Amino acid sequence: MTSMSSHRPTRPGSRRSPSTSVFVVGLAALIWSCDSEQAGYEVTIPLVGPMELDQTSCEGSGDVCDTDEDCIDEDGFFGGPCTKTMEALAPITVPVSLSPSNPSFTLDFVDTSGWTNLFLAQQLAQGSVPPGARINMTMDGFSLQGAPVTIEARFSSKRGLVVGQDLGYQPVAPSSCTFTLDVGATGQDFADGINTCLSDWIAQNGSPVDFNMQVISSAGAAAKAAFGPKQLEQYSVSGEWNMSSDSQCDFDGTDDLLEAVREGEGFFAQLACESLTLQGTGQTDQDIDIVGGAAIWDRCGNFSGGILSPTSLPGGPDTFEVRVVESGEVVADPLVPVVFIPEGVDFAASLLGAATGKCLSGTPISPDGLGVAGWMHCGPEPPPTRTGSITVNASGFCSVAPGSESAGGSGQ
Repeated sequence: MTSMSSHRPTRPGSRRSPSTSVFVVGLAALIWSCDSEQAGYEVTIPLVGPMELDQTSCEGSGDVCDTDEDCIDEDGFFGGPCTKTMEALAPITVPVSLSPSNPSFTLDFVDTSGWTNLFLAQQLAQGSVPPGARINMTMDGFSLQGAPVTIEARFSSKRGLVVGQDLGYQPVAPSSCTFTLDVGATGQDFADGINTCLSDWIAQNGSPVDFNMQVISSAGAAAKAAFGPKQLEQYSVSGEWNMSSDSQCDFDGTDDLLEAVREGEGFFAQLACESLTLQGTGQTDQDIDIVGGAAIWDRCGNFSGGILSPTSLPGGPDTFEVRVVESGEVVADPLVPVVFIPEGVDFAASLLGAATGKCLSGTPISPDGLGVAGWMHCGPEPPPTRTGSITVNASGFCSVAPGSESAGGSGQ
């Protein structure tokens, strides 16, 4: 889940990048042109794609492209360059030098977008996390002086959003987030301590959107008891901390999931959209692990989520399904199950409600609802280039609410 730039209008004949925002806008344009005399509308709200895994698009305009020349519009404006639509998840590397005079470091200025998808794999995996979606941490060039040293790791969201929690939620710090580096500790001990803290934090709180981390050091209890203040100043922890996915991961996402629906607020407010299904299809030429989903918060801060369960998919010509699995259903692979948070929530209705200013319950605490969506696929390091496609929609029939006026004409 990450921000995407706004898109210019598509010129005739151009191929538009099928990001969530573009296709929802397309939906709004289509649905506003429907006949206002009918009893309701067949609605399709794309949440992921449709898109090719190796697709390229113009970085500025969002148009699908093959070369930079495809990014020049009829007015001569260059909306490129033509680059891969999905972004590779880059490792995070931070030089660490902790001491009493410099006891902490943060990820304030580090781009952490995209990592929420991997966190969802930790949060929602049934059993073990798919191999490609696991998180690795190391600490290279490690040096420890003046042990024992106490380390405290604090995780948070730079946007104040935690998948699975309502707005305003105050995260709880697991006990594992405070640990001690004793004499003989290694750099991997430091890295494993932070990784354990992160896993426990996600299990207890949820997945932070655009996460931040603060690491705070202090002299250990044994050192405080044995040495005077001047000697305490001698402790130091240094090295290069690294965080990466277990395999090569590409991600895509949007922060404007609700924007197109808001444009048709008067239209959607007069419809009863209940029990829309979430379903999709895809295909991949290589074995991949996939995870992602959509998260919304209404004006009252209530959270609802529709999540693609972390799943390992085999490569080949066969099509995989993306859909909700009914309780007790025996399914055949390949399938990516869709789960809802909280359990039993009508996610599609919550999505439309959040976009049109409605609340599941409570008192409004913000002018508008919030909606973010993203997904990720992980697999072997290219080459060869990973190919395939995916599309996931919320679809169904929306009836005109009893007593409402004609739902169509006012939006033209």
